[in-house]
Amino acid sequence: AHGLTTLSAPANLKWTVIATTGNWSQQADYVNELTIIREVKVYIVGSATPGGWDIAASTRMIEDPRFPGTYFSYIRLTGGDQIKFVNGQNWPPFPGAVDWGQAPGSPAGTLTADNEDNVPVTTTGVYRVTVDLANMKYYLQTATSNGIGGMGMIGQFQGWSQPANKMSYLSVNKFIYMPTMNTNDPFKFHDGNDWNNSANNGNRWFSVDNSNGGKMVVDPGSGYDNFVWTGANGRMRAIWDGSDPTNLQYLLTPAGQMRVVGNGINMPGVNDWDPGSSPQMVYQGNGIWKATLILKSNLEIKFLSGDAWGAFDYENAGGGKIKYDGGPNFPTPATAGSYVVTLDEYNGTYSIL
Repeated sequence: AHGLTTLSAPANLKWTVIATTGNWSQQADYVNELTIIREVKVYIVGSATPGGWDIAASTRMIEDPRFPGTYFSYIRLTGGDQIKFVNGQNWPPFPGAVDWGQAPGSPAGTLTADNEDNVPVTTTGVYRVTVDLANMKYYLQTATSNGIGGMGMIGQFQGWSQPANKMSYLSVNKFIYMPTMNTNDPFKFHDGNDWNNSANNGNRWFSVDNSNGGKMVVDPGSGYDNFVWTGANGRMRAIWDGSDPTNLQYLLTPAGQMRVVGNGINMPGVNDWDPGSSPQMVYQGNGIWKATLILKSNLEIKFLSGDAWGAFDYENAGGGKIKYDGGPNFPTPATAGSYVVTLDEYNGTYSIL
């Protein structure tokens, strides 16, 4: 594929055979064809990112199949710091390693791999960062004034009205939102404020490829299906998860209730690890639940969004953080007594005070 410089585009090669002897030659009747598809990886690294300048902690970006050479990521960046882009988790001069930054003396957003400057980040916020290797451009877009930036949702539940309702940022390429929906309400995940997705720095939305096992895909504008909430009428929980950039995921679960379950609750009628008898928290809005509970000392609890095991639940991620993909239970305080237990789904935290 020598000379084919757009690495993310398929390289289509053809060749044939010519037999020669003396002054005679004969070309074969057949032409061989070969398509080479090269996996290209692009990462964000820098002091403005969660991983800092540690190349091993850099963030891999998501490929946009609509625009060869385009990669994007939703990430919180720190103002006053800087970023760069790399094609792997090694710095040059490691063999094959390339890094890109701002082209000196060129307009902001111009990309180069030659004597590049770091890319400055002026304001702290959640950004959609886009890299266009085909045209050597980059875009840092944050959702000020309901613009293009972090992930949102749009659909029947809000009248398909632009701009999309913004979701809450949990971590790199992961968002949560808890709207009220009716059964069979259709919706899309949408990161902007209109239906123009004709450019790679424009709006981007996501749909379901039901011909491929319900996989979530970047929607080119047609050919794919809306997401559909199939649960009961009421509050639901939607999580957009691009933490694996090669396998975008989503999760839709009921969010009508949240219970505190465990062996650390000292209240009449509450049985150990019995969801049905466990106390319910009161929803405060904006992803926050609260309950005042009498707790035993040095035992365990967890949060369960239902009255039976198998419902969505949260585990302990440490440091006052929560997670939903498996982990230890939450410890009760060292002193037994009455406590206000707070769960904040939008910020991914909990407290027992």
